[in-house]
Amino acid sequence: MKQRKPKALKGPAPQDWIIEAENDLALKKAELEKAQLTYDRLKDGPDAEQLPLLEARLNAAKAGVAAFAVVAPFDGVVAELTAKMGSSINAGETAVTISDFSSWIIKTRDVTEIDVVKLKENQPVIVKFDAIPGKEFKGNVLSIGENFSENQGDVVYEVTILLADTDPAMRWGMTAVVTFR
Repeated sequence: MKQRKPKALKGPAPQDWIIEAENDLALKKAELEKAQLTYDRLKDGPDAEQLPLLEARLNAAKAGVAAFAVVAPFDGVVAELTAKMGSSINAGETAVTISDFSSWIIKTRDVTEIDVVKLKENQPVIVKFDAIPGKEFKGNVLSIGENFSENQGDVVYEVTILLADTDPAMRWGMTAVVTFR
């Protein structure tokens, strides 16, 4: 606590004022000495011995931050965010779904073994969506699955179709009827 000093002082200064002034002077001298040492150490640039260690710490910190970043391999829109703030995601779990709505892919999972042998890649198709009546969309067979699955006793294959036409009303999960040409 700083004491108020009178304007006119008669006689010697009180002893506690002298001690306080000496302590304040000693503190200021120590701060000056510390600043001088820091200046002397840094005036010729960074410490050559400390620089590799500091760079390694910086790189480790950057890697730690990067481990928590999610970067999509392509441009797109966040279509679904399953991760919640403060929650954990385990390896293999989906945290976010990024979509490119500039083109659409349809995957059929019900092409029978009798029909699949008639299909070829790049074969044209017509697609109709139940939710978009009166419109037909053109596309082509992108790929034909090699492995089968069973659906109600039938052997079926997955066929992937790339649509050439799009519509703003299209949404994921819509039911579509595919006619192979």
